[in-house]
Amino acid sequence: MLLVATIARLYADNFNWLPAHFDRLIGSDLPRRLITGESNPVDSLADLFQTWASREDRFLKARQPVLFY
Repeated sequence: MLLVATIARLYADNFNWLPAHFDRLIGSDLPRRLITGESNPVDSLADLFQTWASREDRFLKARQPVLFY
């Protein structure tokens, strides 16, 4: 994400999105909207990464009881 954000910022005149493709690969349109500035300016990629990390922690705890090995 940070690499894409940096490339989009440094080469804005030459950088073209394929929004539907990017969003499908990432699983959401939020990262693209954060990078392009379409989302709430208070939000940032760092906030998104923190959200993803907390969701991962919750998932790892929730799956623990069903692991066989």
